[in-house]
Amino acid sequence: MGDQWAPPVPSRPAGWAPQGQQEQQPPYHQQYQQPYQQGYQQGYQQQQQYQPPQQYPPSQNYSQEQYQPPQQRYQQSYQQQQQQQYAPPQQYSGYQQPQQYAPPPPFGPPGQNQYGPPQGQYGPPQGQYTPPQGQYGPPQGQYGPPQGQYGPPQGQYGPPQGHHGPQQGQHGQGPTRQIWRPAAGATWNMVLHDPVKLDDTIEDAEVWILDIFDTPAESVAELHRRGRKVIGYFSGGTFEDWRSDASKFPKHEMGKKLDEWEGEKWIQTSSPAIRAIMIERIELALSKGFDGIDVDNVDGYDNKNGLGLTKDSAVDFVKFMAREAHSRGLACGLKNASDIIPRVIDDVQWVVQEQCVQYGDEEEYLPFIKQNKPVFNVEYPKGEDTDSSKCNNNKEVTGKPLQKCMKAKNMGYSTIIKNIKLDQWIQVV
Repeated sequence: MGDQWAPPVPSRPAGWAPQGQQEQQPPYHQQYQQPYQQGYQQGYQQQQQYQPPQQYPPSQNYSQEQYQPPQQRYQQSYQQQQQQQYAPPQQYSGYQQPQQYAPPPPFGPPGQNQYGPPQGQYGPPQGQYTPPQGQYGPPQGQYGPPQGQYGPPQGQYGPPQGHHGPQQGQHGQGPTRQIWRPAAGATWNMVLHDPVKLDDTIEDAEVWILDIFDTPAESVAELHRRGRKVIGYFSGGTFEDWRSDASKFPKHEMGKKLDEWEGEKWIQTSSPAIRAIMIERIELALSKGFDGIDVDNVDGYDNKNGLGLTKDSAVDFVKFMAREAHSRGLACGLKNASDIIPRVIDDVQWVVQEQCVQYGDEEEYLPFIKQNKPVFNVEYPKGEDTDSSKCNNNKEVTGKPLQKCMKAKNMGYSTIIKNIKLDQWIQVV
């Protein structure tokens, strides 16, 4: 008989087993370990097939010594590019036009120079330092002090621009205005007894000497408005008990009383405490707008002072006062003291001389005239009693006293006749 047909046996579903039997499966961890091991082995075989490049390309004839790794070659190439880009030219061609080396257009403001930054916005302030010399040379003034940086700003430490110009700093940093230097023969007046009266009858004097304590700043400004120069008077060599700063004077720095001048004593001019007070007085004169200072009583060496003052100490004090005044933009003069003229004449701008005609020592002050510096000469021919009406009146001097004063006038001195108490009355010789 032929083969007997039998129906196909259906496939068993997953997990099926004959009754009473359980299909044997590998443990759970083996089900996942086998594919993992196969993948790892396959990747390892691929890795074994990969051949890394040799140390240098076989297509080029590099030796082991000549070859450089790629990272080193890249770094060397980058450094060469930087050097070529920023290396300065061998020769400087001077100042280059801003357009040639200017930043890209985005930095230029619209409507202006395309390649130049707006003036004052990105660049340095005008005048602080100049443009660079060439592209790579240092800017002019970069390694030196910029112009105007170490000098006081114009007008910041001084009064407004006007008659006496910008004033200097308050701490002795050097004057910002030229020190006033009057010429020989300048006309003058000196008022110390009362505040000066600035009315229509004021004398036509070029120079006025006024007390720094009694004169308000408004009077100084008014005289400046009228074209005058004003010198501030104070005593530098004596203590005066009526002054507003009298309490600052140390008593142990005081000497003998002055003859015929009540309330005054000689002081030790070399004392640091005394000099500090004098600097404050210079500052007071500066704050009121005076053009210079008249320091009185520097000739203590020629009087019974009780302090051992000498010509050397007088010279040192005059130089000190002149130096402090000049450092603040103020002029300074000598008061009498003809014995020290050769040693201080180069430090002062004039001399105020009292009674040289009376004492017959006119010629001792001629060195000032030879240097075209004024000799402000004042004579008191009426007498020296400050309380006497005979010595203090409005009568003009005539006769021989006037003729004697003419001698000084003919020598080039600026000679005037005054009452001894130095009020506003004046007789110009």
